Amino acid sequence: ERADKITRLLDVKYFVLLPDVHAVGSSLDLLQWSAILKSASAHEMYYRKYNQLSPASIVEFLVLDGRFPRSIRFCVSEAENAHRVLTGSQPASFSNETERRLGQLRSNLDYAGVEDVFRQGLHEYLDDIQIGLNNIGDSLAVCYFQSD
Repeated sequence: ERADKITRLLDVKYFVLLPDVHAVGSSLDLLQWSAILKSASAHEMYYRKYNQLSPASIVEFLVLDGRFPRSIRFCVSEAENAHRVLTGSQPASFSNETERRLGQLRSNLDYAGVEDVFRQGLHEYLDDIQIGLNNIGDSLAVCYFQSD
């Protein structure tokens, strides 16, 4: 759920908050990025790692950081670990569709760089993550909550 909320928060910034593409990098743009960090309770931790605001480093921090507890990558990794506790399966294997999907998404996040995110397009990249998270939710429902 937290990973999904971060994707939506970043997508709102990308599509709604900055109406003119020429304003990218402006004072308003950086102020909005700072507000995104605060909304994600990430402002203080961001400044412990980075010296100044930049959209690329903010996206890297909120999406790809493996050590920040509110990053998408961290959340997906923790969900995968928690699911492995339930199933007892070993890393690099899967016992059901949920584990397979969690492992795929985690692996994609583990090996992505911020340049990959922007090359694909931030919105498109976040959309792919949202689709992956929705598919994980669907497989969880089938695996654990639907009776035969």
